[in-house]
Amino acid sequence: MIILLDNAIKFTASGGSVRIQARVLPQDPGLLLKISDTGRGMSPEMTGRVFERLYQASGPAPASRKGLGLGLFICKELVTLQGGQISVKSQLDVGSTFSFTLPVFSLTNSIAPLLHNDRWPADSVALIMAKTCLLGTETSKESQEEWSQQIRSLVERCLMPNLDVLLPKMSYSAQGERFFVAAFADEKGVSILANRIRDQFERLLQPKRTGLSLSVSYIMLPPFPADAGASTEDRTTSMARNLEQSIQAQSLSEASFHE
Repeated sequence: MIILLDNAIKFTASGGSVRIQARVLPQDPGLLLKISDTGRGMSPEMTGRVFERLYQASGPAPASRKGLGLGLFICKELVTLQGGQISVKSQLDVGSTFSFTLPVFSLTNSIAPLLHNDRWPADSVALIMAKTCLLGTETSKESQEEWSQQIRSLVERCLMPNLDVLLPKMSYSAQGERFFVAAFADEKGVSILANRIRDQFERLLQPKRTGLSLSVSYIMLPPFPADAGASTEDRTTSMARNLEQSIQAQSLSEASFHE
């Protein structure tokens, strides 16, 4: 959005306008964001190529407005990586409207498939936290992102799709990040899963050589709320709410997690 907004301002003359709109798409669910301007616009040929890497629109734009031809390419890459789509509508001497969508994560929708015949796959649920830490080593952002993907893939491979749910990234810093898993199992099963994640990490030689460590801990959540007779939607919403509240609480304090 920042790149699109910067472009809209850059190519809109004094006295023109730039507008940002956002709305929820209930059918996905997702978000739709639009950045519109009253700038000089683009031809159909330009709109067909504007997201290409290193493509620059020809025209009488001042040198100060010329870029490297990477901004819109980066926009498309970022939106696509997050599962969204980006497009543009433009008319010469009228203006342009760039639109992109982003999916909205729903914990309720993620755990709903685990509820079979009005029963959860286990009588208890735990919150597992896998926390990475990078100590004493200068690394590039690209390396950190690569390790992040490796750790996320590692955690996913350790899960049972009918028992566990890996949640989106909750926090990130230059020193590391945290991944949360909702695991439907008793404490023995959760402990086995935590050990499995640790064991798999021990096989990742390159991240370890550069100072990346991984700690895995968990907390057993309180018993399920009494919801006999409740609808499937109400049961999944209630479970999701309890998980979200636990995540928020544990994000502030990790003291109650078991190593």
